[in-house]
Amino acid sequence: MKRRDFLLAAALLAPSIPHAIAQQSATKKRLAVVNPSVKLEDMDRDPYTRIFFDELKRLGYVEGENLIVERYSGEARLERYETVAREVVDTNPDVIATGGTPMTRRFKAATSTIPIVTMTGDPVRFGLVSNLARPGGNITGVSVDAGIESGASVWRCLPKRCPD
Repeated sequence: MKRRDFLLAAALLAPSIPHAIAQQSATKKRLAVVNPSVKLEDMDRDPYTRIFFDELKRLGYVEGENLIVERYSGEARLERYETVAREVVDTNPDVIATGGTPMTRRFKAATSTIPIVTMTGDPVRFGLVSNLARPGGNITGVSVDAGIESGASVWRCLPKRCPD
């Protein structure tokens, strides 16, 4: 997944984060932002990261005021993903924001209680959720390819296949 795709998705996911932490107390919320590929030193310079935090601010979550943000990176090294996921889960944040199927799978294995907001490919096909209508569990977000489940009605009504 390209860095800009991830960060754009993160900006799109920002409205999901308040729902994930809405039932928490009035203390500062802790958000773990995990980018599978962008290095830590580059995260805050990226314009899409700024868009993400601008959207959080618009929703009332301001880093340093009522939001503590912990940043992590997988450094585009798949062999690091499991270690990063365990490290993040061990800090017990209120919400984890990440992207990419490989990283999200590591988080699914590492926790069933911390809400995970993500952007992935087909979450059903990759075993992240049981189905799109009622995914269950602690994973929510956006799919860039929700597979046949989301396109089933289109396939049923292609020309020469639709009932009259």
